[in-house]
Amino acid sequence: MACDNSTVDTKALNNLLTKIGTTQARISLPNTGQCKLGTIRIPGNVTLDVLPGGGIQVVTGQTVTILGSILPTTHQIFYNALGGGQGTVDFTGGTAVDRIYPEWWGASPQASAATNTPAIQAAIWGAFGCGPDACRTNPTGNSKYNRELHLSGLYSINDELKWYHVLNFLVTGEGKLKSGFVQTAINKRIVDSQSMAYGVFEQISFSAGASEDGTHPLFDLDYDG
Repeated sequence: MACDNSTVDTKALNNLLTKIGTTQARISLPNTGQCKLGTIRIPGNVTLDVLPGGGIQVVTGQTVTILGSILPTTHQIFYNALGGGQGTVDFTGGTAVDRIYPEWWGASPQASAATNTPAIQAAIWGAFGCGPDACRTNPTGNSKYNRELHLSGLYSINDELKWYHVLNFLVTGEGKLKSGFVQTAINKRIVDSQSMAYGVFEQISFSAGASEDGTHPLFDLDYDG
């Protein structure tokens, strides 16, 4: 694979996966640049080792499905992968990944609210959905693929985070005084939920860095508005 930020490496990776077959294998993505991938399915027997400076750049409108594990890291590994007008990273169908980190999409306690908001939204979709598509609704039985979403610090955001059809969830932090969300926009919720149930928020905080009046809660646990 070229992994040079511009060459589409989908065919090269598919060829490599064909050679690997069902053998347990580890693929290291180099720090020379991002591996640009269109729609592809990385099977459960393949572990990804993403070196700092490297990563996966998803082709706009395409989906990279990861069923195997990712070696523990909290640096950014997904690019152009925020859903909507970009590409999507989907973990549905896999159980090898234990934790999802907002940092994988570029969020950071040190980053701006404008950077964090779409990255954290993508992480929520990664942990509990298929990008903007709410594919893990109760009738599908796909909530068994939900993974823990872990927050390593306090993240500033400037818009509402959508948690739709999030059933069977775990969101953890590293202490209520140093992990969670800070809403910096006026009269905006942190959690905008629909059909959200059977889960736990543990050791995180919800706070406001801007004024919120009495009709705008920070946490909205709801079904139909």
